[in-house]
Amino acid sequence: MKKLLPALALSTALALAGCSGFFVSQNPGGGSGGGGGSTTSGFFYILNATTSQLVGYQVTTGKLSALGNATEPVSGPTSLAISPNDAYLYVGTVNGIYYYSISSAGALTAGNNGAVITSIVPQSMQVDATNGWLIVVPQATAQVNAIPLNTTTGNYSGGTIVTAPLTAATPTQMVITPDNNHIFVALGTNGTDEIPFSATGATTLGTGNNLPVYYNVNGTTGSATALAVDPNTKFLYIGETLAYTANSTTNPGGLRVFTISSSANTITEVSGSPFASGGIGPSAILADHTGNYVYIANRTVNAQTLGNIAGYSILSNATGSTVSLTPLTNSPYTAGVTTYALAEDNSYSFVMAVNAGGSPDLDVYTFDTTNAGALDNTISTSTGTDPTGAFAIAAAH
Repeated sequence: MKKLLPALALSTALALAGCSGFFVSQNPGGGSGGGGGSTTSGFFYILNATTSQLVGYQVTTGKLSALGNATEPVSGPTSLAISPNDAYLYVGTVNGIYYYSISSAGALTAGNNGAVITSIVPQSMQVDATNGWLIVVPQATAQVNAIPLNTTTGNYSGGTIVTAPLTAATPTQMVITPDNNHIFVALGTNGTDEIPFSATGATTLGTGNNLPVYYNVNGTTGSATALAVDPNTKFLYIGETLAYTANSTTNPGGLRVFTISSSANTITEVSGSPFASGGIGPSAILADHTGNYVYIANRTVNAQTLGNIAGYSILSNATGSTVSLTPLTNSPYTAGVTTYALAEDNSYSFVMAVNAGGSPDLDVYTFDTTNAGALDNTISTSTGTDPTGAFAIAAAH
């Protein structure tokens, strides 16, 4: 029987698992564009749904190489997250969440004696900045979970799992802000929830607010499908279907941009938002480590399965009250079939895109040396014996 990709129709949270743009060093790197100019990438890991595999890679002198024993069987994979200290990799499955320790060479060793640390089935998950909490949004559940972790072993600490309600049981993606104060959860047609978060305070998860979808006219409703926050917790990016309908009926996907106040109690959409995403609807958003560029993966373009990546440079005043987005040179960039997830590596030299429909499974881009922020496709390859159904990626920070 044909294996299906994880639930919720091509809007998984796993684009966010490769945490660049969330928990990163503020070192801007060298070179032009967003990159540091390195020929060797950091480690990154990919989930293949069709072949039920977790695979690990590194780019070395322009070539892709597998990481040690970092190819593991995974039954029913759903999501992926790597801890900010790069010590642990968490893998969501239909059976629950497993975790692995990561060696200095990127090899994986199963933790908790190979058993799940919780039977919660995640749609999306991310480790907070203290490495002490695994934030999980379960599939088809109107709830967010904060699972306490032992920071020495990476395992579930055995403490109380804290929960908070969501507006609806329709989660697609989740992201924690870099300042570690807020969780955002995209909920499809039910908009995006904001949940206050405190890693050390008396109230771990607070009472949330909801940002409705942009387009809801005459019974036709858009859908929040992708999220990202810039590295300075200055902007929230929400990708939605139908957000650009007023200007394009062919590719109505839109990128909404919000400022996040210093008090984090006020989230305001900027003038000119939403901007065109370049496709039917965004499947992933990547805010680069400098905060100067944002990239939007579109799983379909012009009603075709071929995906693309739209790129913008971002200019704003100090408060973010005035913002302009300018398309990058040669944007949007062609990708494989059904582009599903994005990540930036920790050398700040590569952007990786996985394509659930293949052709190829993985695209690796470098930053153009002439046009700041622009992407050049350097490597296109499979992530196993095709079709692999590559749909998630997590990169070391």
